[in-house]
This record gives sequence, C-alpha cells and structure tokens, in this order.
Amino acid sequence: MRGIVVSTVIACFCWPQLLFAALPEGLAGQWRGVVEIDGAEAVVGATLVQRGDGFDLALTLPEMPALRAFFVPSQEPRVFEVAAASRGLFGFFDGGDSSNPFDGAPLIWARESGLGIVAYRLSIAADGGMALLRVALEPVGAGVELQLQRRIDAQPALRAVTLLEPAS
Repeated sequence: MRGIVVSTVIACFCWPQLLFAALPEGLAGQWRGVVEIDGAEAVVGATLVQRGDGFDLALTLPEMPALRAFFVPSQEPRVFEVAAASRGLFGFFDGGDSSNPFDGAPLIWARESGLGIVAYRLSIAADGGMALLRVALEPVGAGVELQLQRRIDAQPALRAVTLLEPAS
C-alpha cells in the first residue's frame, strides 16, 4: 500500500499535467455570441469537445481565419500543443517536417488559465511581419466569456469581449 501512495505522489509531482483534465469544467459544448469589432457586430462561435486527455477546439471569428485544432498535453504543465506537433511545441527548430512558422505555417498552442483555456495562433509573413491571435475562454454562469485579442506587427491590438451562450 505504501508503495502505491509513494508512486502516485511521484507520478503527480513528475507529470503535473495528469492532475488536470484537458478542459476545465463548464467549457465543453457549442457556444455562440455576437461581438463588436470596428463598430460592427459579428457572430462568433466556439466548439470545445473533450477527447481523452486532449480536446478539439473550433473557433469562428469575424474577419479572421477559423482556428481549428486537436490539442494534446505538451511536455510543459498546463500547456497543450496541436496533436500533429508530436515533437513538442517548438519541434520545428530541429529541422524536421512539423509546421514551421518561419515558412508561413501558423504556430498554434493553448494553455490552461485557472478556470479556462487560452488559445494562441502566431503567423509570420514572408516579409517578417507577424500576427498574433489570443482567445481566452472561461465559463461564466451558464455561458462562456470570450476575450479576443489580435495584434498585427506593432499596430494597436484589437480587443473584444463577449458572453457566448449555448448554441441551439
């Protein structure tokens, strides 16, 4: 019995990702809402589905490419990488054939943020310019708060916050 307790404590200490479910409670589901960007209203949507120790995330955002990915735990606690990036979040540095943001492919990752999930997409253009999208999702009552930030190069960041409701 003592060996089991010690093994469990060691496993939790060495692999802290095991202490957390991929999706915090209240996030799984299909969510819809309206956000105001540049004085106009636009529909946004989020779908989050728990799959084993990972999760599917699909975001529909106005005037931006959709963000769709299957995230799995990375080697870092509370950080998730796209399942195809099996060599680690920054595996592109070793010269393999994973998505390389320096060749135009976006770098996508997510992290747990206490009560919610924050997803990121970094794209680097051929001219060296960059675009960073940050989407925070946190359960609030019967809905999900979506906080959107988009930064392109050194321009002021676009910011929007809305409450998403269950999609019917």
